[in-house]
Amino acid sequence: VVVPLWRPQFLNYKYNIRELEDPKGLLGVVDKAVLLLRADRKEKFTEAQIEKLDGLKFSNSIIEALDWKVSKAGKPIDQVTKDWLSAQN
Repeated sequence: VVVPLWRPQFLNYKYNIRELEDPKGLLGVVDKAVLLLRADRKEKFTEAQIEKLDGLKFSNSIIEALDWKVSKAGKPIDQVTKDWLSAQN
């Protein structure tokens, strides 16, 4: 069975899904996330908070685990986020 999925996606967290190779690169390249902050909101954060947020790194496996907890386990996104951030310290 072939099922078109993407990464990150919560099914990859729970099930052993094998990725198909993309030798011609038709699916594109790896996406990159960057921190964006409106200039008129910057004063709401300390420099240390901005540096902490800017330093966060998310792999597909991290996002898939967080997505599973929210989408399938039914945990509140705020609690999942707080738990993950606390574990990073």
